[in-house]
Amino acid sequence: MKKIKKISKVLLCTTLPFVPVVALAATSGGESNNTSNGDRSVVNNPQVVGNVPNSIIYINKDNMTFANPQHYQYNFKDGTLKSNYYFNVGYDTNRYGNNDFSIATIKMKNETDNKFENQDQWYETEQEWEVTFNRTAPFLKREGYDFDTWSNSPRFGIVLSKSLQFVENSMEITVYKSTTSEEVFTKFKPKRMTNNLDDLEFHLNDIVTNIPVPNKYGKNWKSTLTSFNRWTTSLVTWESGPIRLEPSWQPNAKYADLFTDWGNGRSADSQPIRAYFVDHWRDELEVSLNKKGNRFLYPPKSIVDRSVKDYNRGEWPNNWQMSKKFQDNVGTILGFGYNTGAKPYHDYNDQNWFKVTFKTRKNDLRFNVKNTGGLAYVMAGFTTFDKNTNIYSFNWKAADVNPNRQNYSIEIKEFKEKDSKYKLPNSVSYQLVRPAGNGLEEAVVPEQSITLSDNGQRNNVDTWYSRIYNSFDKAANPTFWTAQYNGQNKNIFETWQLKPTISNPEEDIWDIVTTSKVDPNDSNRLIFEVKYVINDLKLKKDNLREDLKNFKNLNNSQKEFYINKLNTINDANELKKLLDKENNTGEIKDLDDKMGELKDLYEKSKNLRNGENFANYDQKYKVVFDEVLTKISTKINQNLNKEEAQGLIDEVKTLWEYYNSLEKIATLTNLTEDQKTKLNKEIQDKMADVNAQVADKVSSFKNTSSKGDSINQLMGQLATLKAAAEKAKTTNNYNLATGDKKPNFDNALAAVSGADTSVDPEQIKTLITNLRNALDQLDGEKSLNDAKTKGKEELAKLTHLNESQKTLISNKITEAHTVEQVKDLIKIEENGSKGSANLLDEQMQKLRELITSGEKATNSEDQNYTNYDQATSDKKEALDTALKNAKDNLNKVGDSLETVTDFVTKLESALNNLDGNSSLQTAKERAINAINDIQIFPNLNQSQKDALIALINSKNTLNNIQAIVGSSENNYIGTAKDLDNAMKYLKEEIAASEAIKNKDKYNNASVKVKNDFDAKFNEVSGKVNDNLTLEQATKLKEDLKNEREALDGVSSDILRNELIYKVNADSPNFDTLVFFKTFWIS
Repeated sequence: MKKIKKISKVLLCTTLPFVPVVALAATSGGESNNTSNGDRSVVNNPQVVGNVPNSIIYINKDNMTFANPQHYQYNFKDGTLKSNYYFNVGYDTNRYGNNDFSIATIKMKNETDNKFENQDQWYETEQEWEVTFNRTAPFLKREGYDFDTWSNSPRFGIVLSKSLQFVENSMEITVYKSTTSEEVFTKFKPKRMTNNLDDLEFHLNDIVTNIPVPNKYGKNWKSTLTSFNRWTTSLVTWESGPIRLEPSWQPNAKYADLFTDWGNGRSADSQPIRAYFVDHWRDELEVSLNKKGNRFLYPPKSIVDRSVKDYNRGEWPNNWQMSKKFQDNVGTILGFGYNTGAKPYHDYNDQNWFKVTFKTRKNDLRFNVKNTGGLAYVMAGFTTFDKNTNIYSFNWKAADVNPNRQNYSIEIKEFKEKDSKYKLPNSVSYQLVRPAGNGLEEAVVPEQSITLSDNGQRNNVDTWYSRIYNSFDKAANPTFWTAQYNGQNKNIFETWQLKPTISNPEEDIWDIVTTSKVDPNDSNRLIFEVKYVINDLKLKKDNLREDLKNFKNLNNSQKEFYINKLNTINDANELKKLLDKENNTGEIKDLDDKMGELKDLYEKSKNLRNGENFANYDQKYKVVFDEVLTKISTKINQNLNKEEAQGLIDEVKTLWEYYNSLEKIATLTNLTEDQKTKLNKEIQDKMADVNAQVADKVSSFKNTSSKGDSINQLMGQLATLKAAAEKAKTTNNYNLATGDKKPNFDNALAAVSGADTSVDPEQIKTLITNLRNALDQLDGEKSLNDAKTKGKEELAKLTHLNESQKTLISNKITEAHTVEQVKDLIKIEENGSKGSANLLDEQMQKLRELITSGEKATNSEDQNYTNYDQATSDKKEALDTALKNAKDNLNKVGDSLETVTDFVTKLESALNNLDGNSSLQTAKERAINAINDIQIFPNLNQSQKDALIALINSKNTLNNIQAIVGSSENNYIGTAKDLDNAMKYLKEEIAASEAIKNKDKYNNASVKVKNDFDAKFNEVSGKVNDNLTLEQATKLKEDLKNEREALDGVSSDILRNELIYKVNADSPNFDTLVFFKTFWIS
């Protein structure tokens, strides 16, 4: 065990912080002597790639140390109440459905519900595990129990195969308060979980005590986690002498007993696992179960029984490694006892559950001696005997073992030294090599393969972080991992290097600098930081490659020539000679220009030669022309240099210019046949001149062709001018021309016929100039134009016309044929008469003024609004219609004087016919006459009449007057009539009150009542001639009536009889009675 620690320590101590390796990715030579590229900001930090790989690649999982991950499950109940109950997932779907009722579970880090996915931890240097115990009830309600019930004092176990070992101090145990929650009772790291020799076997009790057991009975039950035992099968403890490790030995039989023995009543210290099914395998495990569920959920016969033999004894010593893969491959047994105390009377409806997390790694001691076994596994087990039932719940992860394979992983963190527009090259590839040194030659790591991403994800990126898992046959290639040199054991793995290659020249602009270090958390992982540094020379070469694509005139052979030439250039000045973009010069630019000239000349010559008119030209040089064109067509796609291209240009240029000049002359449409014949002769004579140089001929062809162009243009101008001159002869401008202008014009027109035979441009220009001057001097139409100009000036002064009228009149002025026509339209002379436009302007002015008057008359804010508002409906409607029509047509009426006058007449008439004021005055007079008529209003006093007349005169509407004095069916109505009636009723009440004064009702009334009546009577009588309103008159009448009716005087006869009756009844004195009677009567 000390040896193991020492090896681990050496590996850590020899891990180098960084091993720099600089590699140039260019396929050609060149030094990285300038990588500044001033505008690129510095990155130079591998942290830009982040902490999570962009891609994780497994080169060949089947070749890894641990391969073909599997999951096995054995869940079995057998007892008094039941027999052979398998509660494996998917086996008994009627009872258990597809649920997993395992009581001991195990899963890898990142594993989800699917037990066969996310098993890649097997390929890591360390594997992280999570094991749970007792969360699921051993006795389920669905099995016939009253409720889910837990067992009394079960035991738990963890078993590692001998190819694995625990990572020191990685274990953590969590005790939970209840299976119904995640509430933690305690969490701790158990002692002695190291790989020290003294800790490889121990027996500890009561590692957690006083754990409250949850229950529905309110009982204070306590439990203990105890019997915490560890056994290591390579540890020799049964012989005399100190304990020691013997990793090459077969496990002692005692460990097989610890693994498989089952006996009721035996403690967890002696039977920690009880994997009884390994020794007593049943057929249904492979036959019945295999048919109903996933193959890998059940342990096959080849794993648990001794039926598999290894006949290749040379590879596997002792034969036993390939049989009974569980029992014979046991490496570490870890057992727990869960002591729930004395079995209570009640059943457990709940208990504590436990989670154990830990890490494993391969057992190097076993691998070093090739005693790894054929199966690596990590098993979690739960067993109990309760309610006369044996219960097994085992889940384990397993993998095949490739003992000769050495796993490793590398991380490649790619980043750019400086930020730039250039992405990491897509075509980069890496080779993993062992460098020369330590007595070894450089060599490619066996079976190495580096894939940076799946499905092309690493494409046009700025950074990339790859992790690659791989392995190699360490037995066949030991010096790639460690080597003996100068008496020391050297760690070769940590010296491995990456060699980059950029296969696409268009991406080869980088120097690639790599540094490496061993991952401080994983001694089997190398981290390569790969920095891409732009090489300015390579970048310029790459830019030049791109620029070559833009040279449209170079052929593929020429471009390929320069691309190959680029690969040989190692100097920036040499590149500049090829192409200087800044100055737009260089060998490539010159050749492209020359090839453009050649291609253009060749295409034009070929088209001319194949044209339908070529047969019409001089055929003397046809054969030579064809030979030159054939030669060019053969060579134009070859790798021509500038001089060769120029030679071909020289050969074809004279012929091209000759025939092209002839074709140009033939296509000039304004030339006469005589002119074309003369020009063609000039060209042909020069071509036939044997003493003329090529340059002279070409220059002469161009001059003649240019002269033909000039003459063609002049002849076109002359034709246009002659047509204009002939047309002028039919106009007043010619017929009425003054002085000698007409004969001068005739002479100039006759002279231009001499141009038809001339090939002298200056002579033709003179003829054109003379005729144009003579035409311009004709003055017959000047007076008419002057009149039109004056007419339009005067039109602009007429401010009352709308735009449409102005346009119509202006057009008529333009179209006038005589001065008199202009005068009829508008006054243009100071003493002249008004034209139709002047008269129209006056009417438009009047119409605009009438519209303003109409808008004022219909404006309710205007002081004279009554004349419109109280007008009769037909006159009012007439004004509305006339005003609307005038406004609607003001800006669109045409230049018809009659139409505008009609709008003026109708609007003016409608304004003059308004009768609102007269109608209102008539209504007032009629109402006042009725007020003063005593026959109509007999009861009004003068004050009331005066007030009503004033009120009538204040009213401005007929409705308001009719509300005062109106009539209906020859009867007067209104407020005046209501007041007259009220005064009538008041006067009648005064008369009635006057009459009451002569009656007993007044005379015999009580004093106060009588006084109140008199006061009210006097008040009313005094106001009867006041300017009383309807309400006042009505109130006075009602008040007086109430006082009158309140008089309480009674008849005198009634009073006398009552007194006599009283005297007779109350006094015997008759004389007194007679006296009163006499007195009363008197």
